[in-house]
Amino acid sequence: MEPASKKPEKVETGDLTRRLREVEEPLQKAHPLTYSQKVRCDFKEVVCTVTSEGQAVEKWIEGQSDQTMFGLDIEWKPNRVKGENNKVGLLQISSQTECLLVQLLHLDYIPDSLRNFLRKGSNSFAGVGITEDGIKLLRDHGLVCAGLVELHQYCKGARMSLSLKDLALVVLNVTLEKSRTVTMSDWSQRHLNSEQVEYACRDAWLSCRLFVELEAYPHKRLASVVFAVYEI
Repeated sequence: MEPASKKPEKVETGDLTRRLREVEEPLQKAHPLTYSQKVRCDFKEVVCTVTSEGQAVEKWIEGQSDQTMFGLDIEWKPNRVKGENNKVGLLQISSQTECLLVQLLHLDYIPDSLRNFLRKGSNSFAGVGITEDGIKLLRDHGLVCAGLVELHQYCKGARMSLSLKDLALVVLNVTLEKSRTVTMSDWSQRHLNSEQVEYACRDAWLSCRLFVELEAYPHKRLASVVFAVYEI
């Protein structure tokens, strides 16, 4: 006589929810959707928020109501195959004291507050090659950036385009280390390592700091031109 087949165990909805929570909670603790990391930028520590949660983006923006000058940069997974055009994976926005890294490819939703923040007329976003960054953000994610400020405009007399690293050295006397390993890393991955966070934060923060410095001290703009002509 064959043994009676065992009936499948009935799982109540409440039990299933509890079991899923038991599995998810350790993962969320190990890889939170939002976390902060302190990054040493020149002489100060900058609080860097890394997130893929729209609510965290909204909260960060609310805290910038008294700021109008920001640094902006973007990163994406390197295009390694001909014809490949990877979308922006990371959006970096920085004031002089705080930085926000938004993982656009993993963001649960794009808040209206972020859209409004980027196209707000009274806000300015500075960077090197910022126009191209704005075009790519629009094409990849539909984000319109108004008030873009190209840092190259402060050294129009230069014979060569200056990189962010060049400007940081001559204007701020700051040496910016650029590791090609980090530069060419996968910016689309869900979990960024600490080196990626530091790299991304410093780029955006330096763009903001340069913007503020060049606006406040016009004589430093000439120094940028001289550096470009005679030192590079």
